[in-house]
Amino acid sequence: MSQDRAVFRVAERLRPPRNLVPEDAELFGTSMIGCSTGCDVQILRDVEVLGRGPIRARDGQYLVESFVNEDHYRRWRRERGHWRAATERLFQKLVPFDAPAVWITDNWSCGYFHWFCDALPRLEVALREHPAAELTLLLPAKFGRDDYFLESLAPFKLKEVRILKRFERLRCRELLLPSHISRTGNYDSCVMQSLRERFRGHSERVGGGRVHQRLYISRRLASRRCIDNEKAILPVLADHGFETLVAEQAPWAQQIQLAAAATHLVSNHGAGLTNMMMMATGSSVMEIRERQDRRNNCYFNLANSMGLNYYYLLAPRRDPSEEVHFADLVVDPSTLDAALGQMIADSAQRQSA
Repeated sequence: MSQDRAVFRVAERLRPPRNLVPEDAELFGTSMIGCSTGCDVQILRDVEVLGRGPIRARDGQYLVESFVNEDHYRRWRRERGHWRAATERLFQKLVPFDAPAVWITDNWSCGYFHWFCDALPRLEVALREHPAAELTLLLPAKFGRDDYFLESLAPFKLKEVRILKRFERLRCRELLLPSHISRTGNYDSCVMQSLRERFRGHSERVGGGRVHQRLYISRRLASRRCIDNEKAILPVLADHGFETLVAEQAPWAQQIQLAAAATHLVSNHGAGLTNMMMMATGSSVMEIRERQDRRNNCYFNLANSMGLNYYYLLAPRRDPSEEVHFADLVVDPSTLDAALGQMIADSAQRQSA
C-alpha cells in the first residue's frame, strides 16, 4: 500500500445558547470552551474494500478509518470481526476496480445524523482533492436499505455511486480515504456550511418550499426519546405558528425543502434536528433536552457550526429510572410557551436592529 496525504486543520470557539442561564452552564461544559477539528485525506493504492465494510491494506491490516474510532476497531477485533472477514474472503472473488474511488463510511454511518454530520463532510473534503465527476463512491451493502442515502448524494454529482453486495470484494487501484473531520458531535464550520449551500442549492432546483416557516419535528413514531405529553404541547406550538412534521411520514426531499425554508425549528434531541443544517444562517433552533444530559451537545455544536441561534428547553424524564439518552420526556406547556415567545421575540429584535 502506498499513500499520499493532504491535511486540513482548524480550531473553533463556540457561542453559548441564546437563552443560557448561569445554573445551566455546566450542561454545555467544554463545548463552550472550543473544539479542534481537522481532516487527513489519504490516497491509497491497491487496497481491498469489502461489501460488509472494512478496508483491508495489502499487508492484511484493516484500517481504523473504517470504524468510528480506535475503540470501535479494537472492539471489532476482540469480537473476532477480523476472523469473520478473513473467512468470508475465502469465498469472495477479488475483482479489480481501476477507476478512482472514495470511501467515507464507518460502522455508525447508517444512522441519519451520522450520515449527514460524519460521513458526508468526509466526502465534501475529498472533493477538494479530486473532481466529483471522476469519482466513484463505494458504499457497504447495508446502505441500500434507505432511499435517502442515494437521494442525498445527488447534489454531489459523482461519476457513480456503487453499493456493494454483501460478499463483494474489490481491489481499488486508487482510493481516496478522508479521515473523520473530528470526533462525532464536533464539526468544521467551513465544511458544514459548504454542505448546506450544496443542499440548499439542490433544494431550490428540485422545487423550493415556503418561506418564513416555523417547523416542529415530532418524534412520535420513534422507539425512544419521545415527548410523552406531546398532545399537550401541540396547541402551544400551533399558537406560535409552528407546523408539525413527522419525519418518518415525509420523503427526504420534502424534509430538506421544509427545513431550508424554516426560520425557526423546534424538536427534542434526536435525528430530526440534523435537518437544521439546511437552514439559512441567522435562523433559530430550539432543542428540547433531558434536564440531566451533560454530555451530548452534538446539536448545540451543530447550530454553532451552521451560524444558527441555539435555544434549549430542559424537561424531566417520564420515568426517572430510565437511562438519560433513551428516556421519554415530559414538557411543561407553560414553560415551552415562554421559551418560544422569547425565541421569536429575539428574532424580531435582531431583524429590526
